[in-house]
Amino acid sequence: ERRRIADSLAKGGGLDEAVSMLKALASEFPDDFEVTVSLGRALSWAGDYEGSVAQYDRALTLRPGNPEALSGLGRVLSWAGEYEGAVEAYKKSIEADPNDRDARKGLSRTLWWKGEIDAALKEVREVLSASPTDEEALDIEERLRDEKGPRLRARYLSSTDSDSNELKIRGFSGYYWTGRPGRVTFNLDFYEASSQWATAN
Repeated sequence: ERRRIADSLAKGGGLDEAVSMLKALASEFPDDFEVTVSLGRALSWAGDYEGSVAQYDRALTLRPGNPEALSGLGRVLSWAGEYEGAVEAYKKSIEADPNDRDARKGLSRTLWWKGEIDAALKEVREVLSASPTDEEALDIEERLRDEKGPRLRARYLSSTDSDSNELKIRGFSGYYWTGRPGRVTFNLDFYEASSQWATAN
């Protein structure tokens, strides 16, 4: 009951009180898996990534290979920028529970942050193949497709200089994904002033 109250406090923003309660419970019941996971989660929300990782590691000693603990560990490591460790944890979680959509979405985000766009798309599309209306997965896929490109945008600007001469600018800009480490961007503009044209790349 105290653990559920602490979980509710953490979800409602009362992180300091929740962490204090869970630490007390963890001292009282050091081998309680649920308390350990709850403490790890609350610490991650509080920004104590090192403490959170320690709790998830402890949970995995209590229940080796547990997908909930592995997924939580992957999330915290990704937030901490430890992407290799996060990917490993997420993959182990998915291996233990292939239907865990949250783990796949977490893995997709982490691969995205690593710059592995194609691999990230593959994971989020696995989620969508099982749950086509998953709004979070749809949002991730849209952002990944936008990131990957190619994208081409047209633009037109018109202004007047101090001598009342009209200046027109027509152009295109875009990018395309080259794989790691990034993408190529390009701009092509055409300037028109006093009926004279010039190009700039």
